[in-house]
Amino acid sequence: MSQRRVDFIVLFTAASLLMVCTRSFAAPTGAFFVNSLGMKMIVVKAQSFGAWTPSFADYKKAAVEVSGALERPPVAHRVKLPVDFCLAEFPVTNGIYRQFLKETGHREPGGELFDMDRIKIGDVATWKAAGVNTGVGSAFKLAGFRRDDHAVAGVNYHDAIAFCKWLSKKEGRTYRLPEVYEWEYACRAGQNTLFHWGNRADPRFMNYAGSRIGHPTPVGMYPANPWGFSDMHGNVAECCEQIGRPGGVQKGGAWNYPASLLGADVYVDVRGTFTPHMPITRRTLGTGFRLACDASEARARTTDLAKPTIVAVSGAGPALAELEIKVGKKIDLGKFPGGGVNLLVTKAGRWIINAKRSDDQGRSWHVCDELWYNRAQLRDGTIITINGPGVVTKGRGTLQLRRSTDNWQTTKTIAAVVHIPAAKRFWAYGGLIELEDGTLLTSLYGWFDGDQVREENPLFPIADEAYKTRVIAIRSTDRGKSWEYLSTICYHPEKGREGANEATMVQLPSGDLFVAMRTGLHGYRDKLDRTRLDEPLLVTWSRCNGRKWAEPARIYVDNQVVTGIWPTAVVTEGGVLAVIRGRPDGSVVFNPDGTGTIWTNEVRCEATGNASGMDSLALIGPNTVLATYIDHYDWQGDGQSRVIGLPITITKNPIAHQP
Repeated sequence: MSQRRVDFIVLFTAASLLMVCTRSFAAPTGAFFVNSLGMKMIVVKAQSFGAWTPSFADYKKAAVEVSGALERPPVAHRVKLPVDFCLAEFPVTNGIYRQFLKETGHREPGGELFDMDRIKIGDVATWKAAGVNTGVGSAFKLAGFRRDDHAVAGVNYHDAIAFCKWLSKKEGRTYRLPEVYEWEYACRAGQNTLFHWGNRADPRFMNYAGSRIGHPTPVGMYPANPWGFSDMHGNVAECCEQIGRPGGVQKGGAWNYPASLLGADVYVDVRGTFTPHMPITRRTLGTGFRLACDASEARARTTDLAKPTIVAVSGAGPALAELEIKVGKKIDLGKFPGGGVNLLVTKAGRWIINAKRSDDQGRSWHVCDELWYNRAQLRDGTIITINGPGVVTKGRGTLQLRRSTDNWQTTKTIAAVVHIPAAKRFWAYGGLIELEDGTLLTSLYGWFDGDQVREENPLFPIADEAYKTRVIAIRSTDRGKSWEYLSTICYHPEKGREGANEATMVQLPSGDLFVAMRTGLHGYRDKLDRTRLDEPLLVTWSRCNGRKWAEPARIYVDNQVVTGIWPTAVVTEGGVLAVIRGRPDGSVVFNPDGTGTIWTNEVRCEATGNASGMDSLALIGPNTVLATYIDHYDWQGDGQSRVIGLPITITKNPIAHQP
């Protein structure tokens, strides 16, 4: 295999599933010691077990690069741990690391920052404010990286070894980094799942990119594994030892790692041997370490403490506000043309649905120009809605853009040029937002010329061009007159029967962009009578105004994956994120902290007719949303839909809720 220059060599075990019985693991006896720094070192009995981290001997000196999926099957190979060992309960904290710096004069932690959305941050405002440039300066100058109880980040293998030597001399016992398989053995703690809580990345149990925190967290903030080890997943990637890979192996993943770079089976190889541009002296702000030693070193020393001073902050995960949800009476809004609901509530209080408007909260309606899928009211009061473009020829197409400056009393429609290189066919559906500098962003879905993964549609015949779709972002810097391709928000044809489409886009309180997307028809039977195929809503985020996007993730309420079509997202003035989705059942789900990570409440949209699909959502008060959904669609008759409105008021309870 040819050697390629890459930043990280990431190895995943994937092929056939080999389950390993839990009896291969020997639980700790409860023995531990507390060293002079107040760190609890837990004694672990050595055992032969089925390891999931790949066999380094198999790879020898090959620079292997293997990609993986979220639900990859682990493959085991037998590993015999040579000696009983001790492993620290937590990774080394900033407070402890500062003691080391004070006594030795070692350099402070620092290095390069790899962002949660897979972009490398160099000369940006965050760094300038801290007086830090890429690869230079101290992490302690950065907010989120300097608290004493945070895991230290911004070290490399040599820094970790220097710390071990310092503490070894200080206490008269030999400290070291954990060997890779020691680390995995302690991490899995007798479990046959990728994480100690199950097989999916979950922001309730670890700090990773999907948590949207953006920096390390205090050690012990999340629940420990069954053997008492905390932060084995996420927070900081931990330097490990491995024969044949001196100084280059990290386990556990970090606060800025996507879900696919986490799990007990994954390691990141940053060897200098095969990546000369990235030597092991390189430091990144996602790297930390955890102490280990042989169990023979557990013999008491005079410097040992009676009880730990480094303790878990809470061990309960992130605290979320409890939501009080008040559901009002259903409002029969009447019949509207079409099979979907396009709702906009203007700043002046006018309700617009499709081609009707109301100034009395839905009691009476008047015909108006049609409101299309992509729609928004800008800061100056201008209302814009977009339709099209359909076929794109030689990278160019035309959008219909309808604009109103008088609260949708009158409108003007223009043909706006859109430039999407390599595009074949795209449709407008999704959010339309205005950034701080006046740039407009919106989403389309469709195909590029090379997108040829066939769609698995259970209802309609497969046409020649029925390929799984992607969602893209386009932008305009001239108030919508012309648009250009900005980025692909999501293209994951392995997820869902349709790919990704029908994206909604909002800006979160943090400034991040949030997108939720449909991946399938949800709830319908295919030709093989299957209904429970993988077709979740997928969500993603961008911290850079849509230039790059995080790895798409599923969302869950009460451990049930959220599925559906036609999503719409809004953010209340209280910072609660709400998403409505439909067909064949519909509901509104809520994220209390406005990050889009942990979803705690769900309100059902009960339809008495034949559907609750093609829903929409808008704010009608500071913390009240109007959920609108189709109660009955007369697709064989007049082609109109009876629409129901459901007002929902969301109040944050100050009592912390631990999900």
